[in-house]
Amino acid sequence: MTPTERTRGRERRHLPIRKIYPEPGENPLSPSHLSKRLLNGVANASSEGCWTWMRSAKRSGHATMTVAGRTVPAYRVAFEVWVGPIPNGQWVLHRCDNPRCIRPDHLELGDQTKNMADCSRRGRAATGARNGQAKLTQSGVDEMRRLRSDGWTQARLASRFGVTQATVWRAVNRRSWR
Repeated sequence: MTPTERTRGRERRHLPIRKIYPEPGENPLSPSHLSKRLLNGVANASSEGCWTWMRSAKRSGHATMTVAGRTVPAYRVAFEVWVGPIPNGQWVLHRCDNPRCIRPDHLELGDQTKNMADCSRRGRAATGARNGQAKLTQSGVDEMRRLRSDGWTQARLASRFGVTQATVWRAVNRRSWR
């Protein structure tokens, strides 16, 4: 078996499947067994860099594994096994910005607000024309700014472009569409 295969036009690296069974009498949900399964799914658990999960993943690239018959995020299992419990309402975030990484010191707890702030700071948020619900285009915003500097009111611009006055204000003042 080669370490590389073509999947839907994309190259995917994987490890040969080496299923890890629990020892006789060992609980398959025990931290020691889950730890073995996690380490079995990474190519190189070195002291430097990410521990990239080479098994299953969502379309978004986030690592997944099956535990007790359910597909769960592998990085959450890694956090619970190697760091500790995840409080309700908390998310496990990747400091390294690699959704396949399960290295415990690359993971941290946060909430959705922190996750979205990270997403925006790293340039992954769909803003401007990349946002599928955007009513404006960059050329429209440029025209809106030019017309505003020519004396058009926000109400007139909002009517012309089919958006709210608040949207006009944010676009003209570069709070959106920077």
